[in-house]
Amino acid sequence: MTTKPTSERDFENAIEAWLLEQAGYTRVDNRQFDPALALDKHTLLAFLNETQPGALDALKRSGGSNVEQAVVHEEI
Repeated sequence: MTTKPTSERDFENAIEAWLLEQAGYTRVDNRQFDPALALDKHTLLAFLNETQPGALDALKRSGGSNVEQAVVHEEI
């Protein structure tokens, strides 16, 4: 009979490993997280640039060059 790790850390590591290996998640530096905004704006903006470049370009054309700052701070 094999013994399986049962600590909270082991559980967290198992979840993280599954997310990274099976669900396509990417590990980022947790210092990027902004508690005041409750998000990682660098990861959010990279995601938007990758998945919605046309929408961001349209916002830039209509809203000026500081669209990324506006998107993060809900100013548009």
